[in-house]
Amino acid sequence: MARYIPLQDKLDEIEEQGKRLRRRLDYLKGERDFLVDMLITRPVKDMEAQRRLLREWDEEIDKLDESIAYLRREYVKYKETQNKQMCNNQKQQKNGRLK
Repeated sequence: MARYIPLQDKLDEIEEQGKRLRRRLDYLKGERDFLVDMLITRPVKDMEAQRRLLREWDEEIDKLDESIAYLRREYVKYKETQNKQMCNNQKQQKNGRLK
């Protein structure tokens, strides 16, 4: 049996997930920028290993961007649903059906 989750709880959960993903994304971008700067300015013995690491970080950054975009779409969808419900409740209250 499915468990009912109030829309506001779902919205809060999406926001929290988004914050965690954004923190991870910011951290990885900072590390990537540092690594790029280091590769440009300093000679490194195993340049290929550093490049592989850079590619892995770029892939993870792309996945995080996709996840954040998905969460944004979900947030908008739930927010619109919540707004429709609130609008319907207000209409019902005005019509005297809901007391």
